[in-house]
This record gives sequence, C-alpha cells and structure tokens, in this order.
Amino acid sequence: MTIRHTPVWHTLPVAQLAPQAAETPAPDDLVAQVREGGVETPLYVTPAADGSVHVIEGLQALAAAVAAGLEAVPVTYRPLVAVGSLVGHPANARRSLAVGRELQASVAAEGVRVPLIVTPEWRVIDGHRRLAAAAAAGVRLVPYAIDDRDEAGQVVDMITTARHRAALTAGEELGALFRAADLGADTRRLAAAAGITQRETKARVRVGRSRTATNAAHATHTSPYALTLDHLTQLAELEELDAEAATEVTAQIEAAPDEDHRWTIRRAHEDAMARIDAKKHRADLDQRGARVRDLHELANHADRAAHMPGDHDGCQGEVWVLESPSAHEYTPYCSNPDLFHPQVKEQQPGTASAAASEGESAEARRAARRAVIEGNRDWDAAQAIRHEWLADLIGRKSHPKAVADQFHALMARELYGKHSGVLYSKGGGAWQQAAEWLGVEAADRDALIERAQTPRRVAVHLFAVLAAAYEEAVPRSAWRVESYEYREARPRVRRWLTWLSELGYEPTPIEAAVIADEPYQPAPQTSAPLA
Repeated sequence: MTIRHTPVWHTLPVAQLAPQAAETPAPDDLVAQVREGGVETPLYVTPAADGSVHVIEGLQALAAAVAAGLEAVPVTYRPLVAVGSLVGHPANARRSLAVGRELQASVAAEGVRVPLIVTPEWRVIDGHRRLAAAAAAGVRLVPYAIDDRDEAGQVVDMITTARHRAALTAGEELGALFRAADLGADTRRLAAAAGITQRETKARVRVGRSRTATNAAHATHTSPYALTLDHLTQLAELEELDAEAATEVTAQIEAAPDEDHRWTIRRAHEDAMARIDAKKHRADLDQRGARVRDLHELANHADRAAHMPGDHDGCQGEVWVLESPSAHEYTPYCSNPDLFHPQVKEQQPGTASAAASEGESAEARRAARRAVIEGNRDWDAAQAIRHEWLADLIGRKSHPKAVADQFHALMARELYGKHSGVLYSKGGGAWQQAAEWLGVEAADRDALIERAQTPRRVAVHLFAVLAAAYEEAVPRSAWRVESYEYREARPRVRRWLTWLSELGYEPTPIEAAVIADEPYQPAPQTSAPLA
C-alpha cells in the first residue's frame, strides 16, 4: 500500500490578512469552491520587520476566503511550486532515480523539506530524487529556489551539490532523534520521517538520550568497526546501569576509534548486570541472616561447599563469598572443613584441605577460581559476538560466488575430515539454530528442506547447519588448558574458529588464544559490587 502525504499547513486569521486583498476581485466560482472546501493551496507569505505578514502569492484565494466568510487560511513562509510544473533536467548527471524505502517513507510523512533548485523554466537542477519521491507519495507542492546560472553552470552545480553533500553521522542522527522526541514528536512520526520501524526508532531515541552512546557513535562512524545500533543500545543501557563504567568504555573507544570495541562493550555491560545480580543476592542473604565474608577473610583451609560430601545445609561453618567482582551471585563456602566435615580428608584427599597441607596457598587457589570465572565470562561475550557475526553472514539474501565456494569447501573438509563437528552435535538440533539464522520458522522443517534445495541457496544452507552444529558442540571450557579434559576439545574448536577467520571473522582475544593454541589469561577485575 502506498502512503499518501497529507500536508499540515500553518494558518493565520483571515481578518489579519484581509486588508491586503481589498483591491483584488474574487470570482464567484472560486468563492463557491472556497466556501465548500476551503483554501487548498497555502498562501505564500513573508514576515516584515514590524511584525506584520505580507502576502506574496495567493491574494485572489485570500479575497475568496474573505467573501466566503472563512476564519483562517493556510500559509507557507517559503515559495512552493506544483510538482506537475517541474521537469527533469535533460543533462541530469544522475542516471538512476530509484528512490529508497527510507526516502519514500520520509516524504510521505513530512513532505519534501529541502527545497529543489530549479531554473526559471522549472527545470530541476538539484532534487530529482526528491521530486520522484514526491510524485510517488502524492505530494502536490514542493519548496523551490530559483537558480539563474547558465547551462554549463547548472551541470557543474549537479556535481558540486551531490559530491559535497554530507550526511549526518550516526551520533548526530541519534542525537537529533532524541531531541525531536524530547520536543514532542511521537514515535510514529519519527519512524515515518526517518524511514525506519517504530521499534528501531524507540531504540535510537533511547541511544540518543545517552551521552556516552552518541559520543561513541560519532567517534566510530568512519571506522571499519562502526558500532551498530545493538552495540550502542548496550552502551546506553550500561550508562543507565553504571555511568562510571560507561564513561570508561567510551574513553577507550574515543582513544582508539578504529579498533574493534564490541567485545569491550558487551563485557562491560555483562559485568554491570552481574554486579546488580550480586547486589540483589547479597540483600537476600542479609535478609536470611546468612554470614557473608570477603575471600581474603577466609582461612587457608576454607573450601567451597560444593566440595563437601553430602548435604551442606545446616553446616555451622557456612559462609557466603563473592568469588569474583563479575560473579552474578555469592558462593557458599565452609569456613573450616576439618572441623565441620572431618570426613573430607578420607573421602576427598584432593580437596582444599589436602592442597593446603601440600603448600598451595589459599590465594593461589582462589585466584585460579577467579580466573576461571572471568575466562568463562570472556568466552560467553566472545560467543555472543560470534553468533551475531554468523547471523549476519548467513542471513544475507545473497552471497558472492567466492563466499559460496568457501562454504562448499568448508563442508567438503568437514565431511571428509578426521573430526566432524556435525557428528559432535550433542542434541541433534543444529538445524533449529540454522533455521533461526536463515530466517525460517524452526517448526516448519518442510519449508527449510524446500528452501535448501534452491540452487543458489544450497551453499548457505550447508554452511548454516555446519555452523550450528559446531556452535552447539563448542564447550564453554574451550579456552582452558589446565587438564586433558579441557585440552581435548581444543583441536576441534581451533579448527572451527580458523575457518571462520578465513571467512572474514575477526576473533576476540580469548578466541585468538584458542586459535594460536596458547593459554589465555583473563584480565583481572577489580570493580566492587554496586552499593
């Protein structure tokens, strides 16, 4: 359905303008027309220094409005010309006048706002696409400015106006949307003007409200790693959760705008959420009367309750500790296993008590535990970014032949390789994740099979299932190397991440360590829980 533009003009009282039409005759048929339907074409007026308004064009329509007894007439403060009066320039440099969805929606909602540059003969010099969008939207009148340059100058103008026109940066657009919303523009109007959905508009207004997000958008708008709306939304949410953390992340982005900061943003956002969760858990523990301690307050032989045999409920030595600044919840410990769980030594000689007796310090054990928590969080953030990249790659409507050939090559290497990611798929439901990336309802397996047989889509369907199977089989512990159990998964994960790198994916630091088959050391987290 084509949306038609319904103009809303300013109005002025007829009594205020009537003296200017005193000498202008009003034909009877025009008076009858105005009496029935009002004045359709606005009067072109201009303000004077003394505060009065002078009518430049439309005196006859004003005289008819006076005779018809109208109270107000529509006015415009800039000259307008009928769309049907304009013609394209025969030397127009722009070959394609295709009008995108966003421009069509904007013109349909708000009309043409930027004046067309025309010759005295009503040939368009600048604004051919705006004129096409106006005609498609049913806009009758458009603003214009006359340019009386010679024909050579007109063609030169076509070059200069197109080449030197600068679009708003992402940050400027976000800020403008927020200011418009703050001044009373509703979501529907903003969405129509910008040519985007109302949902996208709400997200952009929220981002535009965030100083850190708009600064980050402005800093990276020319970067190969320009932040998407999703990343900017995370940064805006981070500012709401923890303004200090958001400011710190934005400072990193502004200091190195050409680097990839997606991982940093997601990690900081997740850390802020973890601090909030931990704060809620702490309040619950306090309400229950549980004992809460800092890790450094525990004795060397204290150990996690999970290492105690049997049920730990009711243990007199139970205390709760936050093992890492980015942990979502407190962990139960036994403050003295030797006293409250004497059977630990006999049944589990490898526990903390035994380790302590062999000289391993409590701080070393707890630092290792913190590293595991931080590493897992790093891996989760990396996986989310990897899935975003896969969703974008797989969800494209078409792929260049070179990329399709890579899909086929990877599938062949997988089918005839020693270790199959497809065979490692635990739940056998990889096709469901593939369906999501492909934009097909997972429940409609028949439709998925039918689409997979389309010749030009075979490659991406093969790759989608391969990717889903590998991602399902990638363990969270793939980054760890401290035991054979963890190292065993590395060759498969390393192969998969290497293949993605060949397709253009840029691994995060934790993934790069896996690809290089090197240990990964998480950055220490020092932030305290939110007060």
